[in-house]
Amino acid sequence: MLRAMHRKEGKGLMKPSSERTWQPPSPEMIRRYDDMMAQFPGSERRTMFGCPCSFVNGRMFAALHENRFVLRLAAEDRHDLLKIGKAMPFEPRPGLIMREYIVIPPAVATREKELDKWLHRAFHYAGSLPPKTKKKAKK
Repeated sequence: MLRAMHRKEGKGLMKPSSERTWQPPSPEMIRRYDDMMAQFPGSERRTMFGCPCSFVNGRMFAALHENRFVLRLAAEDRHDLLKIGKAMPFEPRPGLIMREYIVIPPAVATREKELDKWLHRAFHYAGSLPPKTKKKAKK
């Protein structure tokens, strides 16, 4: 069964989990993610598409996709991180690039202090955005 979803380009279809090409994060990575996120008071943990995500003021600032950390960063931070090498814009499926999100390179993700620095930047950036308000339900 296919579920409908909307994109900026128009309506599209999302594949069911049995047809996706990506895998959910490992239990070990989820534990590591949760341990790292415990330091952010006021953040909210949700699960999207089987992956843990963290929000501040209703705005996502961090997630795991497969076993990769994905962070929402300001333009200057994205630029700096892309210069490190092997960092890349987050593309959850071909053709869908989430412009403010960067996949953290392994050289950063494996170093706790370095990853922690980028997590704080993501938390503060998302926290600086206007709070996301819930849309009123259509009648």
